[in-house]
Amino acid sequence: MEPDLFSWLKRAQVPYVILCQANRDDSNFSAEDLRAGRYILSQAKAVVFVSRHNRMLAERQFGISLPHAVEIQNPPPLRDWPELAWPPASPVKLATVSRLESTAKGLDLIIPALADALGHQSDWQLDLYGEGPDKEKLQQLAAAHGISDHIHFRGFVADISTIWQEHHMMLLPSRFEGCSIAMMEAALCGRPVLATPVGGVDEWIVDGETGFVAKDISQAALVDALRRAWLARADWAQMGSAAKQRAHQLLDPQSGDKLLNVITGAVI
Repeated sequence: MEPDLFSWLKRAQVPYVILCQANRDDSNFSAEDLRAGRYILSQAKAVVFVSRHNRMLAERQFGISLPHAVEIQNPPPLRDWPELAWPPASPVKLATVSRLESTAKGLDLIIPALADALGHQSDWQLDLYGEGPDKEKLQQLAAAHGISDHIHFRGFVADISTIWQEHHMMLLPSRFEGCSIAMMEAALCGRPVLATPVGGVDEWIVDGETGFVAKDISQAALVDALRRAWLARADWAQMGSAAKQRAHQLLDPQSGDKLLNVITGAVI
């Protein structure tokens, strides 16, 4: 909590709206931060969360109820979601779409988990899309676990649908999220997602039906989820279709207007 911001908000008495884009379960707040957080959250005209998970987590962290909180999606950038044919069965192609860093995105968890769960298999690959500060560390991690031949760094791709034309499943091993837009995009393109139980996942992924959800945020839980997924890979195409259907049911095309209304309503 920035003390200058806290002091200014108390002094200025101006209306404000809080937009929470992510929240993490392992946040440890000092007593001073808790007091400041409760004040700032309770005095806001509205608190906007991008997932139910993040809202419930914030209420638990600060020990307060937020009746003035609302949940509004971040809209994915694509508007016309293509009908993509299912890729050839071999090789099994997995993908992550995120910045290449491990603190939030958990990429340091998924590489050893893949080595443990699938290292004895030959017919698979993981393509990592994105750029970031941990690329070299992740390359070294793949080498240390003997799976460098299976791990490929693909950089940035402008058209997300081209990724899902070629890949069977998205991996989302994050330690925390608000609600992953990349997850939403994969589902809207008809691909199942294997994820940790972070923000938005419980709303968008039904374990065993539209994807796979690890029991917790750990390497061991990811190994278990990967093994379950591998054994069920004959069902992935059907799961992708179910993921697409569910995603279209959940997608809110009015989310931008809703956020604007919340902000303008706070100051008018």
